[in-house]
Parts: sequence; C-alpha cells; structure tokens
Amino acid sequence: MALLNLERLHSGYGKMEVLHGIDLEVRRGEIVAIIGPNGAGKSTVSNSIVGMADVFSGRITFDGFDITGMPTHKIVDLGIGYTPQLNNVFQSLSVRENLELGLFNLKDDVEGRIKRVLELFPEIRDKAGRPARVLSGGERQMLAVARAIISEPKLLILDEPTAALSPKAAQSLVKKILEIREMGLTILLVEQNVRRALGLADRAYVLVGGKIAYEGDAKKLLGDPLLLERLFFGVNA
Repeated sequence: MALLNLERLHSGYGKMEVLHGIDLEVRRGEIVAIIGPNGAGKSTVSNSIVGMADVFSGRITFDGFDITGMPTHKIVDLGIGYTPQLNNVFQSLSVRENLELGLFNLKDDVEGRIKRVLELFPEIRDKAGRPARVLSGGERQMLAVARAIISEPKLLILDEPTAALSPKAAQSLVKKILEIREMGLTILLVEQNVRRALGLADRAYVLVGGKIAYEGDAKKLLGDPLLLERLFFGVNA
C-alpha cells in the first residue's frame, strides 16, 4: 500500500485548473521525483497535497487518511513535512527559533529533536543563535529542510530545493537529502534540474501541461536522452 495516493486529481487556483486528472503514488521509503517543463504544474502537485491549492475533483489519501481539502495544519499533524521553494525561513528569527516553529504542536523531547537536526546539519549548528538572514542561500535551504523534518514526519515534500543555489551548495544539499532518505524518510521531490532529480530518485513522474506524460524508473529515464527530449520538447524520433 502506497503512503501517498493522488487519484484523478483536478486542482488549481480559483477558477484556473492547472492539474487535469493526474494519478500519482509514493511508496514508503522511496524518493519520487516530479519533473517537467516550466509551467507544467509541478509545484501545484505539492501545493494540492498540503492544502495550498484548490482541489476541484479527485482524491488525495495519505497513510490511509483522505486529506482532500483538509486544512494545512491538520495535514502537517498527520505526518507531512513540506519545504516550499520560496519564503521558507523566517529571516528575522534565529536559526533555533525557526526550528522551534517546526515543533509548534510537539512538547516532548524538544531539546533532543533540536540537537539531532543540528547534528545532521552542522553547517547551521554554530549559527543557532543568529538570525536566519545571515545564512547563505545553501544554509537557508538546509534550515528549511531541518525545520521540515524536526517533527519526524512520515513524508517530506521538497519543492525545488536546489533552485538558485550554487553548484557546491546544491551538491551539499543533495548529500543531505540522501542522508535523510537513509534514515527511512519517504521523499517527494519537485525539481527543475532534471538530471539531479533523476539521479536522486527511485521513480519519476514527468508532468507536461498539467498531465502525467511518463511514470517509471528514474534511472532508466535518465539513461534515455531521446525519450527525455520527446517528453520535454515533443520531438518526434
């Protein structure tokens, strides 16, 4: 049984439908990547799951619960951690205060949880008392991921985590994502960098025009550049 299921999902914003009947599943313990051209609706998938987009029809189930249309805070309480692409840290708050926000509904083992995520992200450990605005772009992304996993969720959704990062910072973050996966966390990765996403993932979905154009083994797709070209650019081969 999959941890997350999207069934015939039609969703968008206001009266604008972005996703047109997509089916998607994420199984426990795997990394699933969502890739596709700009404007394909990739971020709308993650926004729909966490209650930040309008679901017109279809169903979203997580860990046996129907979460379709559920408020975001209740979805988070069920065990979904989410790192949006933009505005994902509070820059005026300290690193520690940002982490504490990830524990707003948890009172047990607060210090232990903070210690464990700072051990996983030593890059921000020595800056725990400093405001997040002094962090580099890569460090801010690490803080955002650390806050998303501090509550020990069952599923982590990462929306464009390496966007605008330097190659060095992006590679460091990729290593952290793999470490998190080794801890047993299931990951749904929305990523613009196709090769990076396919290199990380077990399975991949290619989204084109709000519809699923491909679903299958990520490494197999990575090794088939002609198929990738057809999916992204509609090239006839």
